[in-house]
Amino acid sequence: MTTIRKKKEAPAPTSVREVELEPRYVRLPEAMKRAGDVSRMTLANWERDGEMPRRRRIGPATTGWLESEFNAWLISRKAVTGGAGRSRS
Repeated sequence: MTTIRKKKEAPAPTSVREVELEPRYVRLPEAMKRAGDVSRMTLANWERDGEMPRRRRIGPATTGWLESEFNAWLISRKAVTGGAGRSRS
Protein backbone atom coordinates (compact mmCIF):
# COMPACT_ATOMS: atom_id res chain seq x y z
CA MET A 1 0.00 0.00 0.00
CA THR A 2 1.36 3.45 -0.89
CA THR A 3 0.98 6.46 1.28
CA ILE A 4 0.33 9.91 -0.05
CA ARG A 5 2.43 12.61 1.48
CA LYS A 6 1.02 16.05 1.83
CA LYS A 7 3.14 18.81 0.39
CA LYS A 8 4.35 21.15 3.09
CA GLU A 9 3.07 24.69 2.68
CA ALA A 10 5.44 27.59 3.04
CA PRO A 11 4.92 29.51 6.26
CA ALA A 12 3.06 32.79 5.96
CA PRO A 13 5.32 35.86 5.89
CA THR A 14 5.77 37.36 9.32
CA SER A 15 6.66 40.87 8.21
CA VAL A 16 6.24 43.27 5.33
CA ARG A 17 9.97 42.88 4.59
CA GLU A 18 9.48 39.19 3.76
CA VAL A 19 6.73 40.00 1.26
CA GLU A 20 8.90 42.42 -0.72
CA LEU A 21 10.78 40.56 -3.40
CA GLU A 22 12.32 43.43 -5.29
CA PRO A 23 13.05 46.96 -4.13
CA ARG A 24 10.72 49.68 -5.37
CA TYR A 25 12.11 52.84 -6.89
CA VAL A 26 10.69 56.36 -6.96
CA ARG A 27 11.12 57.90 -10.40
CA LEU A 28 11.55 61.63 -11.04
CA PRO A 29 7.91 62.69 -11.68
CA GLU A 30 6.70 60.95 -8.52
CA ALA A 31 9.64 62.31 -6.50
CA MET A 32 8.87 65.87 -7.62
CA LYS A 33 5.26 65.55 -6.41
CA ARG A 34 6.04 63.75 -3.16
CA ALA A 35 8.76 66.26 -2.25
CA GLY A 36 6.23 69.10 -2.31
CA ASP A 37 5.68 69.86 -5.99
CA VAL A 38 9.28 70.95 -6.52
CA SER A 39 11.19 71.23 -9.81
CA ARG A 40 13.68 68.70 -11.12
CA MET A 41 16.46 71.25 -10.57
CA THR A 42 15.50 71.64 -6.91
CA LEU A 43 15.80 67.87 -6.47
CA ALA A 44 19.12 67.87 -8.35
CA ASN A 45 20.45 70.66 -6.14
CA TRP A 46 19.34 68.90 -2.94
CA GLU A 47 20.92 65.69 -4.18
CA ARG A 48 24.17 67.47 -5.14
CA ASP A 49 24.33 69.23 -1.76
CA GLY A 50 23.75 65.97 0.14
CA GLU A 51 20.37 67.07 1.45
CA MET A 52 18.64 64.00 0.03
CA PRO A 53 19.65 60.45 -0.97
CA ARG A 54 21.42 59.84 -4.26
CA ARG A 55 19.62 58.25 -7.17
CA ARG A 56 20.47 54.70 -8.18
CA ARG A 57 20.87 53.32 -11.65
CA ILE A 58 17.97 51.01 -12.45
CA GLY A 59 18.78 50.39 -16.10
CA PRO A 60 21.03 51.74 -18.86
CA ALA A 61 19.19 55.07 -19.05
CA THR A 62 16.98 54.88 -15.97
CA THR A 63 17.53 56.13 -12.44
CA GLY A 64 15.40 56.41 -9.34
CA TRP A 65 15.53 56.70 -5.59
CA LEU A 66 15.19 53.59 -3.48
CA GLU A 67 11.73 54.04 -1.98
CA SER A 68 12.76 53.16 1.58
CA GLU A 69 15.54 55.79 1.50
CA PHE A 70 13.27 58.36 -0.16
CA ASN A 71 10.53 57.81 2.45
CA ALA A 72 13.01 58.11 5.31
CA TRP A 73 14.31 61.37 3.80
CA LEU A 74 10.76 62.73 3.42
CA ILE A 75 9.98 61.93 7.05
CA SER A 76 13.17 63.62 8.25
CA ARG A 77 12.53 66.62 6.00
CA LYS A 78 8.98 67.03 7.32
CA ALA A 79 10.31 66.84 10.89
CA VAL A 80 12.79 69.66 10.14
CA THR A 81 10.37 71.86 8.17
CA GLY A 82 7.35 71.12 10.33
CA GLY A 83 5.58 69.41 7.43
CA ALA A 84 5.46 72.55 5.32
CA GLY A 85 5.95 72.00 1.63
CA ARG A 86 6.42 74.59 -1.03
CA SER A 87 3.22 76.40 -1.90
CA ARG A 88 2.46 77.78 -5.32
CA SER A 89 0.27 80.80 -5.77
